[in-house]
Amino acid sequence: MKALQVLGFKLMRKMPPQLRNRISSSIAKRIGKLDIDAERSSFIEKGSIGRHIASLCEQGYTELDRPLPAEKIEAIKDFLGTLKCYDPYHPEHGDFSIDNVPPETHVGHYRREDLVSNPDIMAAANDEGILKMVQEFLGAKPTISNVTIWWSFGGRSKAEHAQLFHRDLDDYRFCKLFIYLTDVSSETGPHIFVKNSSNANKLLKIRRYTDEEIKQAFGQENIIELSRPKGSAFLVNTYGFHKGMLPKAGNRLLLQVQYSLKPIAVETYHPGKRAGNIQYDNYINRLLLEQK
Repeated sequence: MKALQVLGFKLMRKMPPQLRNRISSSIAKRIGKLDIDAERSSFIEKGSIGRHIASLCEQGYTELDRPLPAEKIEAIKDFLGTLKCYDPYHPEHGDFSIDNVPPETHVGHYRREDLVSNPDIMAAANDEGILKMVQEFLGAKPTISNVTIWWSFGGRSKAEHAQLFHRDLDDYRFCKLFIYLTDVSSETGPHIFVKNSSNANKLLKIRRYTDEEIKQAFGQENIIELSRPKGSAFLVNTYGFHKGMLPKAGNRLLLQVQYSLKPIAVETYHPGKRAGNIQYDNYINRLLLEQK
């Protein structure tokens, strides 16, 4: 079964966008929607949800109205201080602390199974305003298919991997929540997104692209640098071109939550324990949290 799922994932990545969109609409109709009360959101101001949905669908991203509060950020960082990182691109380094980072390592990721036990992380992932926007974007109730936090380390000689422009293609339809856990400037590795590229039939081959290729295809005016203070949050359709800029100095810490129609076929899920007695929707969280 897993081999068939992986094969289907590979075929999906080769489909033309029009076919992928038709299939995603068919999947969404079968899944259906939930009644979500967006008025209880910690991130979205009342009356603004329609504007955010339109921006996400049309331009490919939207910046949320309110930040993650400073006390929540500090609580998450205190929690991370008890964990080790790993570099998915260099597994030979094993686990390491941020005080002892291998010099050739660009990123330090925390393990999903640890992160889902943290109530502040999962509260942000399950914010009702965010879930409402994501549901309207997907056309169906969302599945949280990944939660990750990683450091991007400064002072490296050149950009690598996701620090180069690329499209994500993880599911038929998906989007991602980003929350900065450190202040991010032009020097410390801002997220770069190419506005209007998520619906553009240009540069469709899944590979890394140079800055010049992106500039020629979409124009400098559409390349958005998201240098923002810690706590800033934004939803992005990362089928649109994007990259995390290589930090020149300092380190960037980022929380990312992925919402999709289905589980990601190349992922292996091990649902973890819920923090306390917090109630989250079982369907939305079924891949990451044990069912209540």
